[in-house]
Amino acid sequence: MMRPVLFAVLLLQPACSRCQGGSSGPLAVTHDEPRLIVGFEGTPWKEDPVTLHAFEVLEKGFCTAGTYSDVIRRERAFPAVSVSGTVLYLARGAYLERYEPLEPAAEPVIAELEDVPASLLCTGQTCLVGLESRVDHVDFGRRKPKVRTIHEEDLFPKPVDFLVRSDGLIVAVDDEVMPKYAFVLELSASSRARYLYTTGLPSGPNETYMDAIAVDGTLVITAQYGIMEGSGNTLYRWKIGRDPERSSRLKEFFPEDPTGMKTRLVAGEENTLWNGLGAIDRHVFIGAGKRGILHMELGDEQALLHDVGGPVADLLVLSGRIIALVGQGGGERCGDGHAVALVILTWNAKDGSFTEMGHHCHEAVLHRIAY
Repeated sequence: MMRPVLFAVLLLQPACSRCQGGSSGPLAVTHDEPRLIVGFEGTPWKEDPVTLHAFEVLEKGFCTAGTYSDVIRRERAFPAVSVSGTVLYLARGAYLERYEPLEPAAEPVIAELEDVPASLLCTGQTCLVGLESRVDHVDFGRRKPKVRTIHEEDLFPKPVDFLVRSDGLIVAVDDEVMPKYAFVLELSASSRARYLYTTGLPSGPNETYMDAIAVDGTLVITAQYGIMEGSGNTLYRWKIGRDPERSSRLKEFFPEDPTGMKTRLVAGEENTLWNGLGAIDRHVFIGAGKRGILHMELGDEQALLHDVGGPVADLLVLSGRIIALVGQGGGERCGDGHAVALVILTWNAKDGSFTEMGHHCHEAVLHRIAY
């Protein structure tokens, strides 16, 4: 099959003195810990292609690393991406592309897959790929990338939407309708994965998983749901294993008719849906729109809030720091012509305080961030 023409446009800035957020050097990282994040420009749940913006994460800010245009969606969802160190992997239709945004002379490497990936988890030269009812392994350490299937089950004709690392395990998570399931894989020191078992996952009616991470052997999942009586958010805490009942859940509820049923919130007074999830040790952080950052210890039933100066559209934790995507012009400190801000925060476990380390205003309308 002939390879399609690539529409990736890579815009590199050679010196971070031109970037907002300071000129401190890159963070000390392990061999595969991400040093880049990706912002998605494009309206959620539409059919048109999206533009991806790569940012290098610095000690006190961000440096624009590259822009990738006309990236095809997967069934209206944003395309799958993964970062290993300074290497960016992105799915453009059924092609998995490998880029080095901080190396202008590096040529992209492309692997052809059988279908469009729903999720990616890459380390060094290898990627795990979540497809419909299947997890594949792609080896980029060869002259021609090699693809092999790790596990496939015809019983579940639904995509693997999240690939979550938990110590020596990989949990491949499905987020579509009921029943939800997970393939649990064992990961070796050479990043080879071996299938262990399939298990069910906790879920509720008309509910979609939004984010999933692992915290101390527990799969933490945020979900949104809508029923006749109203809508809301759910936080699941599932002890990774063969028993889907080993879980607890924390729910918010926004009634359709406020006079008929009581609103239930875990923090604050505004009905906002959750987007974005991260953790530092056993402390969980959630992007909560106009409420800011919602945060709590893993087993808590109530939460606290932190205001970042604007609505939090997404959130992740990288290298022990919180990166928040702030919408509606990026908050009060961004001037005209800016659409969002990327904010770096540290969190003090002793007193529960937040300290802002960097604030980067950006002109493109970004709806989500990932690595």
